[in-house]
Amino acid sequence: ALALAREPDLRYLIVGEGPLRERMREEVFRRGIESSFIFTGWLAHREVAQCMNLASCVLLPSASEGQALVCLEAQACGCPVVASDIDGNRELIENDVTGILVHPGDPRLLAEATLRVVSNPRLRNDIGLRARRSALDHSIDVIVSRYEKALTSMFEKAGKGRKGGKAF
Repeated sequence: ALALAREPDLRYLIVGEGPLRERMREEVFRRGIESSFIFTGWLAHREVAQCMNLASCVLLPSASEGQALVCLEAQACGCPVVASDIDGNRELIENDVTGILVHPGDPRLLAEATLRVVSNPRLRNDIGLRARRSALDHSIDVIVSRYEKALTSMFEKAGKGRKGGKAF
């Protein structure tokens, strides 16, 4: 509602079936802003990238989260992410470089960051390009290679401490 007060043409696509979805719908109707919101429920995975490629930004205002796949998906699409400044998001987002982090639970800051991104095509493009490059560091090949190196190193160190020099 705060962002819509300043930019009434904004449209929000709410994807998923989380536990707060119905409360969110009720609040949207209570505030009379339902024409700015579309609630899709779950989307087929192939539809997610299409939505992100149409979006000006993706919002992740979670109070707690692991490393969110939706953040990586948005970054891979070159779509800027505005997210809560929490551990899981900090692993993927460098503030004002590969996304924007805001204090969790502060709707005013979320609205400000949203408006900043949607009103500035150059910022959106710059963050999107850097985010896309950053997402490559989290590809399955890169992650598997990192795990392999870490496990190999761990087993080699464990083997050196045993008689006979073998970890197994």
